[in-house]
Amino acid sequence: CSPILHKEKEMNQKLTPQEKFLKSFFGISEEKTRSLHKMQQALLGDLIAEMLKILSYRQREVIKLRYGLVDGKFYTRAEIERKFEMKNGRVRRIEKSAITLLKVYYEIFVMLQEILDS
Repeated sequence: CSPILHKEKEMNQKLTPQEKFLKSFFGISEEKTRSLHKMQQALLGDLIAEMLKILSYRQREVIKLRYGLVDGKFYTRAEIERKFEMKNGRVRRIEKSAITLLKVYYEIFVMLQEILDS
């Protein structure tokens, strides 16, 4: 494969912020994430918005900024701390607690889905 074709292939394989969010938090495979994304971009955004509703305002804003769900830009923890005038390390703790809540929410969702499917 030529370097140009290889570069195009890499560019096509880049994940959107929504895809990265699903992949990083829930371990959903890149292939499955892409197929979900292709099926319905708006639905995917709605799903993420619904999931984020379980978080506090501050947790939700930190996650949206860290994972590019606002404007496609992935903000650093330092940038978010400056934006919200937080002390060093606060964003990391908020992000960690939000991720924990989202994973629990997802696990419950999967268990309920399995019950409904059986």
